[in-house]
Amino acid sequence: MLRSRVKEVLRAMGLLPTAKRIRGRVSILASGLRYRIDQLRYRYKTDAARLPIPPRRLNYLVTGAESVRWYVDSGRWAAQSITTTLERNLIPIDSLRTILDFGCGSGRVIRHWRSLKAEVFGTDYNSELVAWCRQYLGFAKFSVNQLDPPLPYEDQSFDLIYALSVFTHLDESRQAAWMAELARVLGPNGYLLFTTSGACPFYLKRLSNAELDRFQRGELVIQSENVAGTNTCAAYHPPEYVRGRLARDFLVVDHLQGGAFGNPYQDVYLLQKC
Repeated sequence: MLRSRVKEVLRAMGLLPTAKRIRGRVSILASGLRYRIDQLRYRYKTDAARLPIPPRRLNYLVTGAESVRWYVDSGRWAAQSITTTLERNLIPIDSLRTILDFGCGSGRVIRHWRSLKAEVFGTDYNSELVAWCRQYLGFAKFSVNQLDPPLPYEDQSFDLIYALSVFTHLDESRQAAWMAELARVLGPNGYLLFTTSGACPFYLKRLSNAELDRFQRGELVIQSENVAGTNTCAAYHPPEYVRGRLARDFLVVDHLQGGAFGNPYQDVYLLQKC
């Protein structure tokens, strides 16, 4: 009631547009201040303690949200899903010597490997995200990759490569090219862990009837493939396609439907280089 009266007074005085602009600016400043407070609070509260939290814009580029809590929680859950998948297949993460985060973004997952004995690397298509990681996550080594291979690493460099929600944003030809490139830089019997948007209803409801028919026939479905490499491009992988096409040059060690804790509802695949 009071709010309505204030608006009427401001309108009568011709000040309502000015008041709305001031309110908008105050709201932006308050949102920025809340984010900054959360940056400081979560920096000293989490398992990856004392490592900086990226600024709001870089956070949004990776997570699709401006939430410090989601950045922290989803990164921790994603790291847990990796270690859990490895452990259920009798692969202790401490036994690995070299690890590559392919599509490392702003380091939401790689920050949780600081205490590992392994040498840790990260690479991403976005040079701004890589620059932030280089500045603030100094325990790992970072590089910039292009939309297409190759990577700047020698053959057989890594014991484990993981790619979380990377193949979900690539067209089919690039998916095949990157699988071959990751096989190149994997060591003998090395492991590749990646996630896909699979048969979960959360993803199937995003498909048109024609796309759903194709998916159920075991065909890869890609939306907006003309902007591959961006979050707008969305790929949906039936398990039959992954096993028969995408991963055909690997041994499929494990498949957990909906097992990507930090990338909700996505499937996890663990492959081994043959």
